[in-house]
Amino acid sequence: RDLAGYPSVVVPLDAAHLGTETRMRASRGVKRLLLRIEERRVRRFESREYARFDRVIVVSEQDRAALERLNPGLALTVIPNGVDSDFYAPDAQVTLDRLRMVFTGVMSSPANLVAAEYIAKSVLPLVRMACPDARLALVGRAPPPRVRALADLEGVEVTGEVPDVRPWLTGSRVFVCPMITGTGIKNKLLEAMAAGLPCVATPLALGGLNVHPGRELLVGDTPEAMAALLVQVLN
Repeated sequence: RDLAGYPSVVVPLDAAHLGTETRMRASRGVKRLLLRIEERRVRRFESREYARFDRVIVVSEQDRAALERLNPGLALTVIPNGVDSDFYAPDAQVTLDRLRMVFTGVMSSPANLVAAEYIAKSVLPLVRMACPDARLALVGRAPPPRVRALADLEGVEVTGEVPDVRPWLTGSRVFVCPMITGTGIKNKLLEAMAAGLPCVATPLALGGLNVHPGRELLVGDTPEAMAALLVQVLN
């Protein structure tokens, strides 16, 4: 409202209600009910408040379409985000750990927290049935207690913040992007691809990316499917 009469741009990056919706679907009981109420509140906010701006910037066609469904009158523009491929280029001097899987991100993010628990609890045990020495590194700053607790599981390492994520990418055998909530383009996945790392992802992780499963990366939609693909790469 304070910008009324001035040229104005808002950059939400993604359609926030989609993230709330996926969290709701992954929840049960009272939490699911509360998230349903929250999703409706976020939808109303996006529809009303974004309309006050001359331009709304998001990073993917998926997010543009979702906001357009809320309010066809929004002036929406898609500007995809990306990463510096030279900066993340593979480093041949880094020692490769052929049994290490890696997942990176700000671990305090709700979507990354859920993803970390999913890969550590639901996928890794299946991988280790076929590859007993396989390990998972969860790399990223601000891990909350729920993420730190995953280090108690066999084969899981939680690093916390690291000075440079690139050695963790280049030095691992496979990147796993097990997103089951959240929206927008996953820079973590772009960074891993730029580092030349084989990537195994869930379908949700591909939002906004022009990729083809089986060509640029591998995609599994269940713990069993992801585990099988990870074992395939590790072997």
